[in-house]
Amino acid sequence: HRRLLQWLNDLHDAINAHRGEELVGQTLAGLEAYVQHHFHDEEAYMEQVRCPLLEQHRAEHRGFGCKLQDYTARVAAGDGNWQELFDFLVDWLMNHIHEMDQKIQPPDAAGADI
Repeated sequence: HRRLLQWLNDLHDAINAHRGEELVGQTLAGLEAYVQHHFHDEEAYMEQVRCPLLEQHRAEHRGFGCKLQDYTARVAAGDGNWQELFDFLVDWLMNHIHEMDQKIQPPDAAGADI
């Protein structure tokens, strides 16, 4: 998750420095690629440990991907703003990490003290 947070920091810096849509667009493209890779790895791990929340997690990931593409397209078309996109990313990723990702565990560990 550190790399995801670094991408958010990079995007924040690009937006606040008014470094142009090209740099913000490049940062978003990198974030999208990394998110896809991260989600794939996370889902593969969940499958490996037979986590019962895998399908719910996959649905969350797909929904995020669709929203991210929608926000990116809207902002690129001038129908949105970078701050709104950034706020969405921070809110979704932080909630997902703290809520959903904390529940990833094998079914036999559900009652265990971790």
